[in-house]
Amino acid sequence: MRRNARSRPTLLEPPSAACQAAPSVALISRRFAGIPELEACAVDDSAHLLSGSQGPHVALVQQALIDLGQQIESGATGNYGPDTEAAATAYKAARQILNFAGQIDPIVGRKTIAALDAEIDRFDAAGAERRARLRFAGLDHAVETSLEFEEVVDLVETAVKEGELIQLPPDETERVLNPQQLVSVERI
Repeated sequence: MRRNARSRPTLLEPPSAACQAAPSVALISRRFAGIPELEACAVDDSAHLLSGSQGPHVALVQQALIDLGQQIESGATGNYGPDTEAAATAYKAARQILNFAGQIDPIVGRKTIAALDAEIDRFDAAGAERRARLRFAGLDHAVETSLEFEEVVDLVETAVKEGELIQLPPDETERVLNPQQLVSVERI
């Protein structure tokens, strides 16, 4: 540092690279780790998820919220709307995740994505033997199955791809279900 004529300090060299680097928070869950938009959400305020956010990364967060017990009636669509705001707010309220003003808001920011990442990582690690619940538009109740979550996802993907109806084991339901009306698949 050197002093100018008015005796104010001036900086001679730019700040070091360490001072300019953004803080690094590595996401750990297999769902979120390595997804650039979610990694950015963990360190950059401008990358937070809020109403109007869209994309596959939003769908990943929505599915994680659903799997952890939050209701998103439209399912994991990739569109962050009012039902996703309500789910994020409920998730944060249950865990007392407060913003910097000390309030609960409907935004998935640094604290929320870190908590969600850690919790969904533990959930997935414990969930190898979990059953699944399917929610369909037009049905008042969810359909539960003894099939594992991954089996149900494969079954649904095949039904959509082949244009077929979903047939669960006969001892669970007599119905055939339309995959086009599927709202969500949840681990239970």
